[in-house]
Amino acid sequence: MKTFQYQAHTHDGTPAAGAIEADDKLSALNFLHHRGLKVSAVHPVELKSKSWRSYFTAPSLAWRVEFYGQLATLLSAGVTLDRALRIVASSEADANKRSLVETIMRDVLSGANLASAFASKPETFPRNEIGQASAANQTGTLAKMLDGLSKTLKRRSQLRSKIISALIYPAFLFAMIPISLTIIATVLVPNLAPLFENARTPIPVALRAMIIFSHEVHERCLIWALVALAICGSIYALLQNAGMKRVLERMKRKLPFVGELFGAAERARFCDVLGSLIGGGVPLQTALAFVADASSSESTKSQVIVARQHVVEGVKLAKALKGVAVLNDRFLQMIAIGEETNQLESILRHMTDAEFRNLETRIERLVTLLTPLLTVVMGVLVGGAVMSIMRAILSINDLAGQ
Repeated sequence: MKTFQYQAHTHDGTPAAGAIEADDKLSALNFLHHRGLKVSAVHPVELKSKSWRSYFTAPSLAWRVEFYGQLATLLSAGVTLDRALRIVASSEADANKRSLVETIMRDVLSGANLASAFASKPETFPRNEIGQASAANQTGTLAKMLDGLSKTLKRRSQLRSKIISALIYPAFLFAMIPISLTIIATVLVPNLAPLFENARTPIPVALRAMIIFSHEVHERCLIWALVALAICGSIYALLQNAGMKRVLERMKRKLPFVGELFGAAERARFCDVLGSLIGGGVPLQTALAFVADASSSESTKSQVIVARQHVVEGVKLAKALKGVAVLNDRFLQMIAIGEETNQLESILRHMTDAEFRNLETRIERLVTLLTPLLTVVMGVLVGGAVMSIMRAILSINDLAGQ
C-alpha cells in the first residue's frame, strides 16, 4: 500500500484535498472517482524512513495519547482543526513537541488534511494511525476517530507501564548477577591471590578462572572493551536480518510461558489495530495492509499480507486468515460470526479486551515465576563463588596448621 495525495473538487465546485491509501495510482483515481470527485492531481507521497535519532527524539506513545485526546475534545467542542492545533501547540512545554504540532498546523493551513500532515512525520505517527486519520477525513468523523484512537493507545500505554513496572525488580536481580561476580573477581580475588602463590594446595577451578579474568581485566581492559563492543555490534546487525528474526520468533514461540506471552501480544495487537481501522471506516483490504505494517512479527506480517491478497480475490476474511499462525480456531470462529452478523468491529473489540486481560494475567504469572528463579540463580552463582574462595582459604589454613 502507498500513500497518495490528491487535489480535486466536488460536482458543486467545492475544493477537496487530502491523502488516501491505495495499491497504485490507478486504484487511487478509481477510488476518488467512486466518491464523486473530479480529480485534478494525484501523486504518491514518499514516506521518510525512520532514522536512528528518531528512537531518541520522537514523541512517546503517552504523548500521542494526550495529543489525540486534546484534539478530539477541541474538535467535539466545535473548534476548527487549525485553531485546535494552535491551542495544543501553545500548551506544549517541550520545544520539540511544540515545533512538531506547529509543523502539522502549517501543513493543515496550506490545504493538507490531517492524514497528509501525519504522513510527513512517519517517525512519530505509525501507518495504521495515518490510515485511520485518512478514513476519518473522508467520512467526516475526525473527532470520533481521534477520541477512539486516544483510548486505544491509552490502554496500550497502561499495559506497557504495567510490564515495565513488573519487570523492574527481575531486571535489577538479573543485572546484579554479573556486577556481583565482576566485583568479586576484580576486587576481592586480586587481594587474596598472593595467599595461593606459595601454597601447596591446588587452586579450585572457579577461583582460578576468576584470577585469570581479573588479570585480563587489569592488563587488557581496553582491548576486551573493544571486543565486547564489536560483539554487541555484530549481534545487533545479526538481529536486524529478516531470516534471523524469523528464527528467533520460532524459538520464542516454543519457550514455555514466553511463547504464550508473545502469542497473546500479537493477537491483541492484531484485533486492536484491525478493529480500530474498520471502526474508523477504513476498507477491509486497506485495513489488513495497515495491520501487516503494525505487526512486530515478521512471520505474522508476511502471513497477513498473503491473507489480504486472498481477501482481494473475494475470499471471506475468516477463511483468508487461516494461514495466520498466531490466530487460533476460536479467533477465526469469532471473526466468522462477526462477518455473518455484520458485527465485525464489535467482535474484534471484544476479542481485544479479552486478549489484553489474558496478556496481563500471563505477564503477572511470568514475573511471579521469574523473580524467585533469578534470586536462586543469583544465590547459586554469587554464593558458589564466595564458597569456593572460602574453601580455598580454609584449605591453606589447614596446611599452615600442619
